[in-house]
Amino acid sequence: MSSIPIFIGTTFLKEDADVDAKDTPNNRTPLNWAAENGHGAVVKLLLDTDNVDADSKNEVGLTPLFLTAENGHEAVVKLPLGTGKVDADSKDRYGQSLLLLAARGGHKAVVKLLLDTDKVDADSKNGFGLLVGPTS
Repeated sequence: MSSIPIFIGTTFLKEDADVDAKDTPNNRTPLNWAAENGHGAVVKLLLDTDNVDADSKNEVGLTPLFLTAENGHEAVVKLPLGTGKVDADSKDRYGQSLLLLAARGGHKAVVKLLLDTDKVDADSKNGFGLLVGPTS
């Protein structure tokens, strides 16, 4: 993995930048971008500050945890979950849970991590009435 994301993240923090600023039109924070792309070191760096909303939602209601789970970044999923500051059972604006998105993407290890938290409803339905379904 390139050290460029870590360099950018540490530079961002040193310059007293707003580390929770949202871009347009995506409404994403640096944490959203780092999580989506699996940059665990940057995610950890940002989560370790007191200036970041760990559960910040983008334009379609996806949090950093959603983005990392949907993309199957197992090691990175553990970071926001470990803070205790995120809703592991939240839903996007379409009523889809991150468990559903991880399962649909075939990310079994991420699904297991989420289920192991005991904070997700394995029987929840999305906005279209569909269950997550079998995950094993």
